[in-house]
Amino acid sequence: MERNKTIMKLCYLQTTFYIVFLTALITRHRRGISQKTFAFLIILSLVGCAVSLTLGDYLRNMIRSSGFDVAGVHDKKSLEKKLQQLQNADDTLNVGVMMFDLNNLKKINDTYGHEQGDVFIQTFAAYLTRILTEDSFLARFGGDEFVIVQSHATWSQLEQMNIQLNPCWMCIIKQLTILSAMQSDTISAAKITTT
Repeated sequence: MERNKTIMKLCYLQTTFYIVFLTALITRHRRGISQKTFAFLIILSLVGCAVSLTLGDYLRNMIRSSGFDVAGVHDKKSLEKKLQQLQNADDTLNVGVMMFDLNNLKKINDTYGHEQGDVFIQTFAAYLTRILTEDSFLARFGGDEFVIVQSHATWSQLEQMNIQLNPCWMCIIKQLTILSAMQSDTISAAKITTT
């Protein structure tokens, strides 16, 4: 995802280069460039701008339709497609659904900033991906809500996945404790500098 955004920035930079080159070419046309060379360079600049803009649009659309969000898991639109497939399926008796809701994400965002909130969501998503099998589908369908749709699931398999998550809860609590300590250190530093 980040690589695609970098490529988009490079496309914009390339477009800017072609426009500057075209402008410089037009303003310096009278300085000894043959008519054929001048026409060729203008066409080359225009084609370069068109290719850069088209590639940028393509990448922007690809990022929008990729089906993944900031946490690196499927987004709500992908989940809706998956649920529609399940609804249209003949047999859904062996499909399990696990839902997760991280409460107080707003409090984390308000207290520590949205960057830390994103880190918290990404960390939790990483823990969830550790328990997935080839029959799992993980999606984030809200700010702090996640769903695992498990095909070919048994009750004991879902219980086992839940048991595998228990150590992850301790890591999340530890992360929150670290965030709280960072916040209290910041507050203490602010008190020291103001007195």
